[in-house]
Amino acid sequence: MQKKGKKETQTKKETLFNSPINEELLALYIRVYRANQRQGTSNTKTRGDVSGGGKKPWRQKGTGRARQGSIRAPHFVHGGIAHGPKMKDWSLNFPVALRKKALESALSLKAKRNQIKTSDRFSLKAPKTKEFIKMLDENNIEKGSLIITPKYDSSLVRAGRNVKGINIRSALDVNVYDILKSKEVVLLNGSSEVLKGRYEA
Repeated sequence: MQKKGKKETQTKKETLFNSPINEELLALYIRVYRANQRQGTSNTKTRGDVSGGGKKPWRQKGTGRARQGSIRAPHFVHGGIAHGPKMKDWSLNFPVALRKKALESALSLKAKRNQIKTSDRFSLKAPKTKEFIKMLDENNIEKGSLIITPKYDSSLVRAGRNVKGINIRSALDVNVYDILKSKEVVLLNGSSEVLKGRYEA
């Protein structure tokens, strides 16, 4: 019987790979992630920003032409832009607690679809693309896979950066978007423990 004041706890493995999948939370995460990737640096000049145009181009009446107040109005060549894009911060906040839940849901979704596998024999003799491709073949890792390492491995990243369709992330840096867009998640030896520690932190 559970003692008063103590909560029943799941194992870290069950929490990460065998928990309820919250699809709404995953959709919200993707929306926030993509919004945060936007630079928001597009910028146009309005008629007030364009230099010149302070003088009325011709008198108001008597010329037979339409009245104008400035040659920098939007309908003039080299005039300002009406309703153009301006610099804007598109970033959205996503609480840490929800990030952890989203990571849990993403890994559980991949596990449910049998799209997660582990490998304890992925090591390179030299940081070369040829060696990297050889290890992919030996481990049956296909295009579109996400390889998660226990820590950042510069040799592995250098060897695999020219291989199209293979994404390499450390367990500390991988995010829900990386996991969801991959066809298969490959956990290298030790990366599961780092993910569990990251979730429980």
